[in-house]
Amino acid sequence: SGSVYDIVRARQLGLSQEDLLVLRGMNSEEREEWHQEREREARPLPGDKSIHIDDELADLLGDTPGLLEEEAAPQILPLQGNLVRGHERWLVAATDVITAMDAETGKTVWQTDLTDQGLNFGFFGKGGGGRTPVYHDGMIIAYASSAQIFGVEAQTGEVRWTYNVQPRHERHMNYLRDALEGVRMAARFNRDMLVGLVAADGIVIVDDQHAPNSYIALDVHTGEEIWVAPAVGSRGTTPKLWRHGGKTYVLGIQAHHLTLLDLASGEQIWQSNYGHRSPTCAFNLGISDDYVVMAAGSLDEDGRKLSGFSIDLKGLHKLWTWGPIDEFRSNALIVGDRAYMTVDEQLRCFHPATGEILAEVPIGNIRPAGGNPFIAYYGGWIFTRARGVGEDGEDGFFVMHADPEHMASTQRFFTADLAQPYYTLIFPAFANSTIFFRTDHSYKIEAYQLR
Repeated sequence: SGSVYDIVRARQLGLSQEDLLVLRGMNSEEREEWHQEREREARPLPGDKSIHIDDELADLLGDTPGLLEEEAAPQILPLQGNLVRGHERWLVAATDVITAMDAETGKTVWQTDLTDQGLNFGFFGKGGGGRTPVYHDGMIIAYASSAQIFGVEAQTGEVRWTYNVQPRHERHMNYLRDALEGVRMAARFNRDMLVGLVAADGIVIVDDQHAPNSYIALDVHTGEEIWVAPAVGSRGTTPKLWRHGGKTYVLGIQAHHLTLLDLASGEQIWQSNYGHRSPTCAFNLGISDDYVVMAAGSLDEDGRKLSGFSIDLKGLHKLWTWGPIDEFRSNALIVGDRAYMTVDEQLRCFHPATGEILAEVPIGNIRPAGGNPFIAYYGGWIFTRARGVGEDGEDGFFVMHADPEHMASTQRFFTADLAQPYYTLIFPAFANSTIFFRTDHSYKIEAYQLR
């Protein structure tokens, strides 16, 4: 008969008594087949060269539209892409699926099952940044819920290689086996996939997501392990890439330390005595060629302060501090000589070198738990989440010009069905003057034309 765990989960999903009777008659193998992917905390990922490696920055080389003739006026396109097909019921196991869609029509180009040995912690809305694949050099690199890395050819969807992230993969398999056999309840894995992937120069960086969080560098085309840097990451913060002097570096982020590594070799360049103390997991710091903005803290300090630093090959150098602050409520975003983040229900634009406030625009209270208060940049415009600000209390997003002098005058609200993760951020994706949102229902992508 079905385990107590199976039956409780089925009732939570509102299944009928007939479904429960069918479930009770299944053996472990049949129950394993009776699973289906539940919602994944992943953003859409356009596979063209206009997408910047960082989630929140895109098309930095594009022309900035003018303010008169080309104001942002998103129009919803008559398309929705299906991410996962089939019924929405599941028990314990999961099939991790990657779907490639035509950006203009939403039609499926290819769909690839990575593994049917995943775990359905996505039901709890805590999938995190690790559920978003990364596109680099013709390859899609994905972190499956089975704690395996898959290298997939972007044009065809063919899986080229697989890498098991240990010891997490073995632990996931043990949980899955025990849950399917009714031995014990599978863990909820509240924080398992908060750390995303980053890739550059033919290398993808993977956090092993096992304390004390080591970084693993893999070749994007073969999956070959290049180097391992122990104890430089954290359970809730994605590493950042930093370019300087023609080379690419990896910034490892912890609460009390930042560590700069050479991307090619894994060699440690420096380790600062300041870390990023974000109380809301996966709300990342901001970094540019010259500056870092973060909720800074050190081992000899109490409390959280928002601080700006200059960054070079010798380390971090503090420039200014706000605070103490109660909560780091969004990602920090730096675009050139301007920075953006949410402070006290305002979208604040400030100078990363001095902390001088350049503009503030009211955006309402967007709670970190289920609010998804992202800040993204594309083609001269800032995009951020909006909750309950429509005429009838609808959710959606704000668009406003990135120039602080015009932020307030160009601010517009548009209704949209956006994903609502739990203490994580799901960024939109941008390509060809179109913004793509992961919705909160029915495994859909919605596309809005920017003109």
